[in-house]
Amino acid sequence: MRAKSIVLTVLILAGCGSTPKPADPPRLKAALEAESDGAKRYERGDYIVATRRFEEAVRIYASIDDATGTSRNRLNLARTELARGQAEAALLALAGNAGDPTVDTLMLTAQAQLALDRLDAAQRSLAAAAGQCATPCPQ
Repeated sequence: MRAKSIVLTVLILAGCGSTPKPADPPRLKAALEAESDGAKRYERGDYIVATRRFEEAVRIYASIDDATGTSRNRLNLARTELARGQAEAALLALAGNAGDPTVDTLMLTAQAQLALDRLDAAQRSLAAAAGQCATPCPQ
């Protein structure tokens, strides 16, 4: 009886540590389509529609717990907002990536801060970005 209890406990605990289920294919496809369309619109200079598509991609990726896709599209959204001259909106898009400040996030943050004449904040963002470079960043 004790052996059965131990086996049952091990099986239950093994289920707790299992890998997460794969993303819902239709939602993942929708996220990829929104991201791809946003990139095409951005390349054509259609920043308003690109903004909407990247916002949609962020929402869908977040809904399927795809942190990489969500982060990537926040960066895309920030680039698009900067192209539209919307530095505050770019900073809002980047705020979601604050917990994982990559060089890209920090550089875009600095660009938005410069656009808003926040020179000290931009310097701090650039210094943080330079600190992440394994080798000296190109000047």
